[in-house]
Parts: sequence; C-alpha cells; structure tokens
Amino acid sequence: MTVTAQDFISDKEIVFVGFSGNEKSFSRGVYTDFVKAGFTVYPVNTRSFSDDGIKVFGSVAEIGKAVAQAYVVVNAANAHQAVADLAAAGVKRIWFQGSECADAEVLELCEKAGIDTFVGCAKMYLSDGFIHRLHGFFAGAKR
Repeated sequence: MTVTAQDFISDKEIVFVGFSGNEKSFSRGVYTDFVKAGFTVYPVNTRSFSDDGIKVFGSVAEIGKAVAQAYVVVNAANAHQAVADLAAAGVKRIWFQGSECADAEVLELCEKAGIDTFVGCAKMYLSDGFIHRLHGFFAGAKR
C-alpha cells in the first residue's frame, strides 16, 4: 500500500529512531516539530540517555508498548537493523527521512515484513519555517 505523510500525521504517536544526543542536530529539530504538532514521541538511540527532560530509549523494545508507526533518520546501513527491530515491535508504517535512510534493500525488507513506507523530508510537512514550507511547496508536499 502506498502511504503519504498525511497517514502519519493523523496518528499522533510515533517511534523516532535516530534521535541525536547533539542539541543542534537536524534530528532534534524534527523531534521538536513532531512535539509541536501534538505527537507523543518515543525517541530511540542505541546510546540510551536523558536530556532536557527527554527520555531516550536505547532500543525499540525498551519502549514497552506497541506503537503503529515510526520515523527513521539513520543511514541505510543502520536502517536495516532499525527495520528488523521495528518489525519485531509490531510497527506497521515507517517514515524514512530520505533515500539516504531507505535504499532499495531497506524498502524491500519493509515490504517483506508487511510494513508500509513513506520517504520524504519531515520538515516539509511539520515545520512552520519558511524555507521548509517553501521546499515543501516546490516538492508538492501536501500539509
């Protein structure tokens, strides 16, 4: 099934794989956009930590509850393991930040696991920043 960003935005709970410990990272900005959009976000980083009141889980299994969807912002090599972990946790949809996260092999793994996928810049759909909205406009991103 082909899914769109709207399929993710309508469900306000998401696992966030690739949350960074660096406060100035791109992933932190996306995390903030998800929170501002009203999502309950479960950030995951293999180096479990807490930062600014944010509990970051060391693995998807550590979350301890079923979440239907995930956002992934890791390189394709790490995305293979992320897909396996998310499939084991029962995730049904994965939003990949871009093709650097989801090469053909990763997308095939998702298909075999019965996971619907979407590939696209989250900031185009979530951010109120002018540049991101402009990028989204030219890319045809529907909010």
